[in-house]
Amino acid sequence: MDFELLPIGTVVELKNSDIPVMISGYLSVNRENKDKVWDYSGFVFPVGYSKDDDILSFDHAQITNIIAYGYKDIQEMHFVAQVAEMRKAVLEKTKKEEE
Repeated sequence: MDFELLPIGTVVELKNSDIPVMISGYLSVNRENKDKVWDYSGFVFPVGYSKDDDILSFDHAQITNIIAYGYKDIQEMHFVAQVAEMRKAVLEKTKKEEE
C-alpha cells in the first residue's frame, strides 16, 4: 500500500488509544524489537519528550485520525521523498529475509 508520509509535527490518533501523538521522526527502531523498522516515532501530545521511554514507535496503518498537520515546505517534501525511498528499500529487504 502506497501512502504519503506525514510531516514532522503532525498530531495523530492511533488505534486502541485516545491519546494524541505528535510525529517526531521517521523509520525508527525501538529497544524492544530491534528487527522492526517503524514508519514513525513520536511523543504524547502535548507532553513531549522527557526521557527515552517517552518515545513511541508506530506504523502509518495504526493512524486512525489526523488531528493537525505539521509544517510542510519544499525542503520537507524532498526529505520525505528520500525517506519514502529508504522505507521502500527496508520493506523489500525485510520481505526477502522472511522468504
